[in-house]
Parts: sequence; structure tokens; C-alpha cells
Amino acid sequence: MLPSIDFIAVGALFFALGIGGVAASRHLVVIMLAVEIMFIGSIIAAVGYFSSGISTNGSFFIMLMSIWAVASSEIIVLIMFYVYMKGRSEEFDVSKMNSLKG
Repeated sequence: MLPSIDFIAVGALFFALGIGGVAASRHLVVIMLAVEIMFIGSIIAAVGYFSSGISTNGSFFIMLMSIWAVASSEIIVLIMFYVYMKGRSEEFDVSKMNSLKG
């Protein structure tokens, strides 16, 4: 089994990869997927931290479920934006979005 420091390092690597994706891209879908990678990195780091034998009394499970709930709602919002903008044949460049009028 890998030591917990390896899990934390991999989680930090995924989180840094997500930050780089958000900073480097202007495409809405790529930004949302980079945020999803940041969520995955935080989950991996949390698993590495709590696998070291710290007594959590269920707080880790609640935190993990909260992160998964936010990540899944983000994917739902991404799909809604994609369908809305594709139907109006608008661009996905974030810097060109001024408003989302109905």
C-alpha cells in the first residue's frame, strides 16, 4: 500500500493541473473540466490524509459526499450551458461572453 504522502502529492499534482487548465483556457467546457480535475485532486488528497489512521468519526464521509455532490452538480450545469449555447449557436469563448440573456 502506498504511503499517504504519495496520495497527497498526486492530489496536489491533479489540483495544480486543474489550476493550469483554468488559467490557460478560455473555452467554457475546458474550464469546467479543469475545475472537475481540481475536485478529483482534492478528493485524492483527502483520501491520502485520512488514510493515515486519524479518527474522523464520519466527518470524512460527509466531506467526500459534499465534494461529489458539488462535482456532479457542476457537470449538470455544464451540460445545460452547452445545450443552451449550442441551440443559440453562440461561441464558447469565455472572454466574449457579456451576458446570458434569455
